[in-house]
Amino acid sequence: MKYLERLKVSLSNPQVWMGVSAILLVLLPNLSQLKFYLLLDSNFYLAMALAPFIIGIDSRVKGRMLYAWLSLINLVLWHFLGVQTLFFFGLTCALLFFVEQFFGRLNLLTLFFLGLCSPLATYVFKVFGFPIRLTLTQWATSFLDIIGLTASSSGNTIMYLGEEFTVESACSGLKMVIMGLLVCLVIIRKTEKERAIVSGFFKTTGILLVAAFLIIITNLFRIIGLIIMKSPEGSFSHECIGLLSLAVYTIVPLLWLVPRLYKKSSQPERLIPRTKTSILAWATTFVLVAALVFHPQQSVFMQPLTKTLDHDYTLPGYTRSTADFDGYKLEKENALLYVKPCFNFWRADHNPLICWKGSGYTFSRERIEIVEGAQVYMATLSKGDQQIHTAWWYQNENEMTVDQLHWRWKMATGAPAFELYNVSCTDNAELRTEILKLLPKTLTDSDLKHSEKEHPGESNS
Repeated sequence: MKYLERLKVSLSNPQVWMGVSAILLVLLPNLSQLKFYLLLDSNFYLAMALAPFIIGIDSRVKGRMLYAWLSLINLVLWHFLGVQTLFFFGLTCALLFFVEQFFGRLNLLTLFFLGLCSPLATYVFKVFGFPIRLTLTQWATSFLDIIGLTASSSGNTIMYLGEEFTVESACSGLKMVIMGLLVCLVIIRKTEKERAIVSGFFKTTGILLVAAFLIIITNLFRIIGLIIMKSPEGSFSHECIGLLSLAVYTIVPLLWLVPRLYKKSSQPERLIPRTKTSILAWATTFVLVAALVFHPQQSVFMQPLTKTLDHDYTLPGYTRSTADFDGYKLEKENALLYVKPCFNFWRADHNPLICWKGSGYTFSRERIEIVEGAQVYMATLSKGDQQIHTAWWYQNENEMTVDQLHWRWKMATGAPAFELYNVSCTDNAELRTEILKLLPKTLTDSDLKHSEKEHPGESNS
């Protein structure tokens, strides 16, 4: 009854209806773009379920301009840089600004919650989690050998007692990482309430880094447990081992650690009285609507492909066309090659781990292989009965690498632009042959030609 009475009082307050109207006025015209970010998967539903235990609104304290400035900065950068994640942060910060203006001040944990729910977090966990997954596979194999259980590994596949166990992306912890970090925020929020304190930015960041380390350890022992128990993916035991590992190696240590990092507050609570919502909130609303709806972003740093690259590519036997991601697609009977320019060091690349999965393919046998002294990522793609072998790496005119941080640092310090090469074949032997043709040291003027004359007037699709 208490909640019903509070709801009734809120609905009779004109301030509440003004806030809801402001939020809808910004949100509804941009739903078509926002759908790009709203992946209705288990991570989304988990985040929504835990949101009430993380986000706090103090109706006694007036809102700040913090989220208005964050929204403005992100939208301006989005306009010039063309990074779609900036649109997500710009829009969501605008919505949080209206929440503060009309309902009360949000806690700091809201910012961390927003970051974990952003497409940037998903990208970082998927792309940078790939080498971590390969490392965890090696660690798990070594641990099994130490305790006397003979095992061997190749890439993200572990062979044990004649059976193969694959450390898929789900096992690597995208789902577990997000779950673990969200639970960490819940524990911090619980501690704040119990001790009447507010956690600072740096302390919260430090605790989340500790939680991330614990989650890596959790994944390691989860993998070992799944192999020893011979638990297949998708089984009930598979899920139980994962949840038990998360509880034992992440949640329990955090429940012990986090309260010990805070002392009970002895300072009297300082309240800043709320004031009536100024016309600034409404002015900001209409400015945001105009900026987002009537003035689409145009990146001044992202030129058309034909102006960005110093050369166009063609390879003997391949038919070339431009692709919708502003790169090249080269095809022949037994191979498919994508050349994807890395326009800037700060931008997300068209990583195969994301692009192929977006096309409905699943990854298996992910690994790093050495081809003529060069490292390349390799994997097997499956979609129904179709199976494809794929490889990818980054290269410019001087070098090649599979390290995300390496090529970004090189470009940031003035090195020639890198491009992502992703070649796929139905046969693994043919794939290695095509890789050899594309390695920088095997490229010659006769193999890789300037083709402006061969493709006059070809435009970006």
